[in-house]
Amino acid sequence: MNLDFGLRYEMATVPSEVHGKFVSLRNLTDTQPRVGKQVFGNPTLRNFEPRLGFAWSPFSDSKTVVHGGVGLFDVLPLPYVVQLLQVRPAPFNSIGGLNSGLAGTFYTGAYSLLTPNTLASTFIQQNPKRNYVATWHLNVQREVTPNFAFIVGCVGSRGVHQQFKVDDADMTLPTLTSAGYVFPYSTTGTPPPTLNPNFSAIGSLWWDGHSSYDGLQVGATKRLSRGFQFKASYT
Repeated sequence: MNLDFGLRYEMATVPSEVHGKFVSLRNLTDTQPRVGKQVFGNPTLRNFEPRLGFAWSPFSDSKTVVHGGVGLFDVLPLPYVVQLLQVRPAPFNSIGGLNSGLAGTFYTGAYSLLTPNTLASTFIQQNPKRNYVATWHLNVQREVTPNFAFIVGCVGSRGVHQQFKVDDADMTLPTLTSAGYVFPYSTTGTPPPTLNPNFSAIGSLWWDGHSSYDGLQVGATKRLSRGFQFKASYT
């Protein structure tokens, strides 16, 4: 048996703004955004990534080999994480809606009809957890003839605390009824109350996503003989 073990350490500094002008809400329900050099904590300081692999030939003829491996791989919070949110921070972005009153007034009169809470802001999860993907594989390779071999194996991965972005987290909260959760409907044209009425929209970034993958891999290889060779695979 052949056994391989490795350990990798991979960290990154949190994106920061030189002049301390990052703008973000500390909590989704805050009435005012805060300004600072950094907008979230660093989850990468303990990013140790172990990897383990092995190869084993269980029979004396050495025509069958079992391969396997497992490892951790981190997803670092690089500048792209905040880039899309920080191109439209408060107070430079407003979103509003009108029920009536636009006839003959656009462009000069439309802005005055917007309600005072049209300022849009951003929210980034303050203390994200480590975002990583665990991957593994196990396969068996068999030599049938000197020129032909096949392989059968399985692969998989699990991702935790993955990043995802929403355009607006300032949602209207549903109401629990006997028929389940329903969203309020306004018959007057006035928008129903939202999670944070101080803002018209809150673009948000979270580290709460999860992913999983499981796959079967089958392959066959014929070495060149009599002018013919091929390699086929299926996943």
